[in-house]
Amino acid sequence: MRTTLYALFTNLHALVTIPLAVGLAVHLLFDLGPAEARAADWTLSHLVVCTGCVTGIIVFAGMAVVGLTLSVVYGWRGR
Repeated sequence: MRTTLYALFTNLHALVTIPLAVGLAVHLLFDLGPAEARAADWTLSHLVVCTGCVTGIIVFAGMAVVGLTLSVVYGWRGR
């Protein structure tokens, strides 16, 4: 059971990290490019970064709720 939960949480971390990393890369590329590209793609890069951040907040909050729930339901067995 614990191994399955650990694998699930690891995959959720990847789901959070990948969009955030892509968003930051896009943001940096467009900020370092020509002025026209910065103006045109500013919204897109910030949208990707914000989506990654919001996804991260939701996933980490969900992980906290799941962890607390499991600790209450199963107690501290195995210690």
